[in-house]
Amino acid sequence: MITMILFLLAYLMIGGKVKNNELKKIAILKKIDVSKVYYDQSYEEYIKISKKNKSFINEIKNEEDIKKFNYKSNCGINLKIFNIIKKLEEIVKFKRSLYKDNSFKGKIYLYEREEVPEGFILYDFNHNQKTKIENDIEVWGMIEFEKILKDNPRGYAYGFHQLLISRDTKRGYGPLLLEILLEYVSFKDSAIVCDRNSISEEGQKRFMIYSIRSDVEKIQLDLNKYNFLLYKINYLEYKNKKARTDQSISISHKGKNWYNSIFSKALQKKSFETLKYIKNYSKYLEVIMDISK
Repeated sequence: MITMILFLLAYLMIGGKVKNNELKKIAILKKIDVSKVYYDQSYEEYIKISKKNKSFINEIKNEEDIKKFNYKSNCGINLKIFNIIKKLEEIVKFKRSLYKDNSFKGKIYLYEREEVPEGFILYDFNHNQKTKIENDIEVWGMIEFEKILKDNPRGYAYGFHQLLISRDTKRGYGPLLLEILLEYVSFKDSAIVCDRNSISEEGQKRFMIYSIRSDVEKIQLDLNKYNFLLYKINYLEYKNKKARTDQSISISHKGKNWYNSIFSKALQKKSFETLKYIKNYSKYLEVIMDISK
């Protein structure tokens, strides 16, 4: 019995090391000084973002649009995401010339505290110098997220990662942050669910695009006890309590056919080509992760 326990402990320790080594293949692992990169939102921003949805944008049904959102670059990255990478690389090239500093890189920081748990992903394209011209090429965007715990009152949702607040660049760079976050959580055998309270129009658009992306798996979640009692709608699978979560957004979106809503599902990818490309081929961008125990 003791031998078996020691074997299991050794196996788990080896597994942990293997996982960490695998993570190093797709990102740079460093300690992140949170105080220097994280910007908390104002109360006004929080109120604006957290309002419950009263309207939803149209789903993407046009065949040409579906094809367009599934185009891939020669290196296998979704073409829309790859074009954002190229734009960001051009900004770094310009800044290198501006500062006469060929070592400068645009950084994407991903931080997760697993014991709380909470995290964020954001752009940091700041240099130790600053010029007025930088206002015209500012790169900004941030997504906050959390891993769902078993005692979450809204339901466990398989312990997946829930998006919280998204503060966009307003320049069209936000989708790359979400793509990298999606690849990161998928690497950890998790998936992304949208905020169960509200989702902005921009957030809806991204989920609608993922709903027609062939390289993104959609995992169906169930409703929780509150939805069951309030809306008089049956569970999809009564015994599977791990899949339950608040489906109020999905019910507002699709009514009794709530399970047809993309907001009722979790998103997961089986490939990590975006992270691999930045790590192995980009001379101008870095993804830096700090996964705190």
